[in-house]
Amino acid sequence: MSNKPKYLDPAILRATLLYDPITGKFSSIFGNQRDAPGHVYSVRSHDGYVTVPYLKGRARANRAAWVMMTGEQPGIVDHINGITYDNSW
Repeated sequence: MSNKPKYLDPAILRATLLYDPITGKFSSIFGNQRDAPGHVYSVRSHDGYVTVPYLKGRARANRAAWVMMTGEQPGIVDHINGITYDNSW
């Protein structure tokens, strides 16, 4: 994935995205030219992982969920159920 950020700032994530740990869905807090506030992100990368906007790039939703829930940077984090688009906590 190009533009993949190495460090995800929890404050930036929490200020721009809403995360529902039960459904694993991410949505926008603010609108932009393409998406209205509340837009649910479901775009998948070529390898099946959902990505979310982060600064001027994109980040994997599973990594963003980890940072938003723990406040820590993940090492290797993947889906325990093997479903790459399921980002529920």
